[in-house]
Amino acid sequence: EIFDICVNQHLGLGGGNMVYLDLTHMSREYLERKLGGILEIYRKFAGDDPCELPMKIFPGVHYSMGGLWTTYTRKSDGKGMEFGAPKSMMTNITGLYAFGEVNYQYHGGTRLGANALLSCIFDGLFCGKGVVNYVRDETAEPAAMIHQGIYDTMLKQEKSKVDALIERAGGENPYHIGIEMGEEMTAASTVVKTEARMQKALTKIQELQDRAENMTLSDTGMWTNQNLSYARALRDMLKLAEVILVGGIERKESRGSHYRTDYPERNDDRFLATTVASYDATTGRPTISWEDIDADLVAPRARTYGAVDKAHNAKTQAAKPVTA
Repeated sequence: EIFDICVNQHLGLGGGNMVYLDLTHMSREYLERKLGGILEIYRKFAGDDPCELPMKIFPGVHYSMGGLWTTYTRKSDGKGMEFGAPKSMMTNITGLYAFGEVNYQYHGGTRLGANALLSCIFDGLFCGKGVVNYVRDETAEPAAMIHQGIYDTMLKQEKSKVDALIERAGGENPYHIGIEMGEEMTAASTVVKTEARMQKALTKIQELQDRAENMTLSDTGMWTNQNLSYARALRDMLKLAEVILVGGIERKESRGSHYRTDYPERNDDRFLATTVASYDATTGRPTISWEDIDADLVAPRARTYGAVDKAHNAKTQAAKPVTA
């Protein structure tokens, strides 16, 4: 509702993107006990005391769900992962691992509270041993033995990217492109989605990608150049934005934080699967495939948020409990 008022209906404060959250009817002692950390952050950055004045809030993006594709090795009995397996949490680039929040294993359609911390701790404790085993038992040669020409080639390739950005004079401001990208993705692919709006955003993002090829940097120095760093990151962000939109368009259902008014129901028969995006070098565009989710240990069920489903309760009570 807050998102709809702020973004879709433009009914926020002064026509902007904020609304009031009034906590002033609650006692200071209660608010400090329940929301102490949040209140401290708000006072620091907003300069107002939420105990005395209504808070100005906006539904912002604070986490990117999903991440790099990684593999894992299942135990022989099928119950969980094999401890210390060299391939667990390895990406499709041999020897490159993705631990914690950068991979996709623990997120799915939404992220439960503390799952980010869980993924960091679990991957480090459970899969870190696999890296040691890989380096010790499976690598053909240590990195120090790789031919110097490989490093020189990659260094030259990256330097050419930097030089091209520094020398380009197309007139496009990278920060303006970034703002337009953020506004478009906020409107099309956050809380509420439709195919028509995502298709419109996809066209816009592809237009911004073309404009990004004509960026001009205001700082052309080679020392702590934040413009250069941002411009390089922006091109990657535009690719990620395209992936998010194409994946959202292809997933014709609602699941977790992915809510589409044109497909409001979850469809396990078709979409109980991870969205996997791959880069097509011939087209420069992402391609979408699906990786089935193994739900043998925890079967999916309706998220009723406290509503009682008697038939489902009877069925789950009859089933044997699963322990990890």
